[in-house]
Amino acid sequence: MEIELSGSTVDWSVDKTSRKHVFQLNTSTDLQILFQADDPESTRIWIEDIQDVIKRQPVRELLRLRSTSPDPYMENSVVGEKKSSRLGRAKSTKLKISGSVETLTSEEKNKIRAQLKKFFNRRPGRESLVKKGIYKDEAVFGCLLEKLCSREMKSVPNFVKECIAAIEGKDENMKTDGIYRASGNLSQVQKIRFQVDQNNLTCLYHEDDVHVLAGALKLFFREMREPLIPSDLFAEALGATNLHTKKEQIVKFREIMGKLGKPNRATLHLLLKHLLRVSEFSEYNRMLIPNLAIVFGPTLMWPAHESTNMALDLMRQNFVIEALLLDFDLIFEKR
Repeated sequence: MEIELSGSTVDWSVDKTSRKHVFQLNTSTDLQILFQADDPESTRIWIEDIQDVIKRQPVRELLRLRSTSPDPYMENSVVGEKKSSRLGRAKSTKLKISGSVETLTSEEKNKIRAQLKKFFNRRPGRESLVKKGIYKDEAVFGCLLEKLCSREMKSVPNFVKECIAAIEGKDENMKTDGIYRASGNLSQVQKIRFQVDQNNLTCLYHEDDVHVLAGALKLFFREMREPLIPSDLFAEALGATNLHTKKEQIVKFREIMGKLGKPNRATLHLLLKHLLRVSEFSEYNRMLIPNLAIVFGPTLMWPAHESTNMALDLMRQNFVIEALLLDFDLIFEKR
């Protein structure tokens, strides 16, 4: 996508969206584009760099303000007539662009690319931002599970328990067609995320759309700093699906579950029990165990480094979650 920057403006956007760190680019062709950065400092740098590029653009278009009607202030100021005590109300003016918008030359495009490349190269890393106090972890979403559970002094995060309780609290929720498969309203999901990070869990019980609740729960696991089934156990878990007999698989999965930290094991145990209860309503919601495994495979586990065969690994991730659900009692039973 190429954007004509000549005559454009860029600034913070605070009234167009509820998201944070958003800025808006207004082009001379009345195109408005919203961008979101990671933090306030990154947003400021983006705005300054784009403004710098805009200033160096040649003025290609003649902008002309044209009133849609004669100025009422002028009408009330005619010489020889008594001025009206009533103030006239100026009508809005429209920005008129004459001529056609030209595309940037190759030299100008290369200059912009060089500027952007320079920006990305000098952009500080996440660890640097954390040390400076610019980037801070959210209270619940996106933090380490062990750290969250330690702070709450629980083996399972309060949000996970309360969200599952809110979903299971109504039979109509469990019977909803496509629960966990269908997406909830993203804006509502983000509102719940914000409220939960403010330690307001009561919002979960005020939400009527189960897809929003399910979406928030999935988002929590997707945004964990380390997956619920840690990356260092990823290859071992995938390998368990290739074992020849069911008995061998169960023994291997029991061994893997034994390697999980207490918060990971307890949270996974609670989540899988919930998903099994969801599957009991499959007559209504059409979410059988294989369907739930497809949804939660990439949500609960992912490799530390990008795989060379992502399609195959994704399929095997689904098999891992499916096996944990199908043989839940045998894998998690206490010895």
